[in-house]
Amino acid sequence: MAVVGCVYPSYASKHIVNFFPDEEVNVLNLDTTRAKAHYLAGTRYEALGDLEKALAEYEKAFEKDSANFNILLRLGNAQYRLKRFPEAQKTFEIASKMFPEYYLGHIMLATIYYAQGKISDSERIYKKAILNNPDELTAYVGLGALYIQENRITEAIETHRNALKFFPDDPTLYFKIGLLYSKDKKINKAVEYLLKSCELDSDWLQAKLALAVAYEISEQYEEAINVYKEAILINPSDVNIYRRLAELSDFKNKLEDAEKYYSILVYLDPSNLRNYISLGSIYLQENKLQDALSIVQKGREKNFEVPEIFLLLGLIYFRLGDTDQSIAAYLRAVELGGNKNLVYFHLGAAYEQSGHYEMAIETFKYVIENDPGNANALNYLGYMYAERGENLAEAIRLIKKAIEKEPNNGAFIDSLGWAYYKQGRLLEATRLLKKAEKLVGDDPVVIEHLGDVYYKRGMKDLAIKKWKKALEFNPDRAELKEKLEKVYD
Repeated sequence: MAVVGCVYPSYASKHIVNFFPDEEVNVLNLDTTRAKAHYLAGTRYEALGDLEKALAEYEKAFEKDSANFNILLRLGNAQYRLKRFPEAQKTFEIASKMFPEYYLGHIMLATIYYAQGKISDSERIYKKAILNNPDELTAYVGLGALYIQENRITEAIETHRNALKFFPDDPTLYFKIGLLYSKDKKINKAVEYLLKSCELDSDWLQAKLALAVAYEISEQYEEAINVYKEAILINPSDVNIYRRLAELSDFKNKLEDAEKYYSILVYLDPSNLRNYISLGSIYLQENKLQDALSIVQKGREKNFEVPEIFLLLGLIYFRLGDTDQSIAAYLRAVELGGNKNLVYFHLGAAYEQSGHYEMAIETFKYVIENDPGNANALNYLGYMYAERGENLAEAIRLIKKAIEKEPNNGAFIDSLGWAYYKQGRLLEATRLLKKAEKLVGDDPVVIEHLGDVYYKRGMKDLAIKKWKKALEFNPDRAELKEKLEKVYD
């Protein structure tokens, strides 16, 4: 959600048409009975939506009584609504001169000036209205709207802040100032005023959403989440708020919360494919593979035959160890027009895991040919060569190219160290694998590799230490158990 542009219609143009209550007839004090009759006829036509007839009656009333502010107001407003701006301007100029104490006449005149593009005249009248009636809010709002529409943001902020001197507890003013600061890219000030607006009106949904967005822009994500939680209590069925909560929770790695909010989205918005894919991805991150498979299948039942859902399905089957189903899903994603470089990378991994080594090589070569800077594909193909102890010079070239793209990627550095190990360059391998261990932490593959290098260098105690540590993280790895058994024999 972005903070939307801060363009407000003039107060008068927005509200004047509904300004007049029926009870006004009792206090019109019209000079003649006929003026009153025409006036009343005009109000009735206006109520029926026939502005042309209403205008004709107001003109007749004006002819009978040209010194009545109520008649001038109705007449000018009808002219304004019918976009007869020069006539409306003339009417309200008369009203403002004859009745300078009547605030609304000045506001309407300023509005009509602006409608005709007479910006300086409109600004002058708004300022005059503020000077004569500094404790009336309407002129501040109108002048502020003018500045906003003219992109004079600093002046708009100043105008609304001046209004705060007379209306210090008005949440709308704080809200508008907050949006203006946001538009001016002064997000900390925006947060300050939006927060005050929410304090003054804790049930104002729009203010809370604006505050949450400002927190997001300033990367105060926890605060944003908390405000969105308050907002959802005001409107419990707002799918957009749930979506922000879900996405922010996912971004902050709060997977349990993300799962909860995406589950609600699937319920509230069951026709939206994005919800099924997002919830399935969360389940995949949580290693809830059967739940992930179930929600993706529900999405498919909605006839969502799109590449994204088959890519996710392929990832789930891959994690479940069903590489045949995984490959089939990836191929279907390609048929449906999915991003080949993205899908083929995962397809190559599935081919490699299923033992289709040559097909895996060709698939990764395709990705690299079409996306030469794809660091993951470069590393994966290089590591495949290194793992098999073949084409080692090419393996090192590929992995080095991947490291150029991501120099602090511990997995890539591990791959290069392993390739050096396969070449017998044990000192270089040791240095790189120790660096990889520092970067990735407790990764059993890196730790085992380092143990293998120590063993090859005759440093058995260090090798045993590393292998035992790797086994703690991967206790079912038979090859690692065999290494330990062999070294103890």
